[in-house]
Amino acid sequence: MINSKIIIFILSLGFSLNVLSQLKSNTEFNKDRLRINKTGMLVLSSWAAANITIGSIGWATTEGESQYFHQMNVFWNIVNLGIAVPGLFTSNATNAKKVSPGELINKQYSTEQIYLINNGLNMLYIGSGALLQSITEKNQKNYSRFKGYGNALLLQGGFLLIFDTFQYLRHRNHRKNAKHLFFDQLSLSNSGVGLKYTFN
Repeated sequence: MINSKIIIFILSLGFSLNVLSQLKSNTEFNKDRLRINKTGMLVLSSWAAANITIGSIGWATTEGESQYFHQMNVFWNIVNLGIAVPGLFTSNATNAKKVSPGELINKQYSTEQIYLINNGLNMLYIGSGALLQSITEKNQKNYSRFKGYGNALLLQGGFLLIFDTFQYLRHRNHRKNAKHLFFDQLSLSNSGVGLKYTFN
């Protein structure tokens, strides 16, 4: 009886230590995920601030096509800044907490999906810029406006396409390069209905 209790205690202790170790690894992974987000938000906020500054000067000192180009850049990057600044605070690695494997899976894959969805929108922005460029000749009354706005959409959409693609690849590689984490320990359950988690 004593031997069986000792065996059960040792097995329980080993299981508990494994769980604690796994949660610590997940927390570190989450901190790194947040750092990647924060770096991205720093890049986006810097791009937005630069465009607002340069755009405001250009808007005030130029005319015609150039003025509309700078005007759109200012409007566009006010929105970018409104996204980036809150993102800097929510991406602070010190806010990382112990999360369950399920929560971390949702956070990780949601982040990757957001960047993929954003890229679909970025293609729409670029397409809209190209469309404005193509109709300028048929609309001389709004030639300068369409040309300037079209150029701005091409620039901003192109930047965001590169930015979101880079961020997506960073997050995907971070997930794929994670060692001894739950991603490699997930498989379909025997019934094929859900997922099961295997502790090493």
